[in-house]
Amino acid sequence: MKDESKTKRQLIDELIELRRQITESRKSGVPDEQAEHVLRQSEGKFKAHYRGVPIPTYIWQRSGEDFVLVDYNDAAVKITEGNVKDFVGVKATELYHDRPE
Repeated sequence: MKDESKTKRQLIDELIELRRQITESRKSGVPDEQAEHVLRQSEGKFKAHYRGVPIPTYIWQRSGEDFVLVDYNDAAVKITEGNVKDFVGVKATELYHDRPE
């Protein structure tokens, strides 16, 4: 990754700014295909940064009263020696049954 020194907050701010630009372009009459192209580029950039962040990061999605593991970055793969892929789709209560907090 080119810029590993960016913080999570900086990456989120970049994504917010790109989405703001897309919204402005839609208001100004830019064709939807062009706006979608910009959005795909911004999401690709965000994903590349997310994947390369040196801190293990996991994405959980709410499922009723629980959460399900849906994604992780390369640092999570490294720290779990590749085992994290086995837990995608598993609920938090199944993984942390002894620690509900």
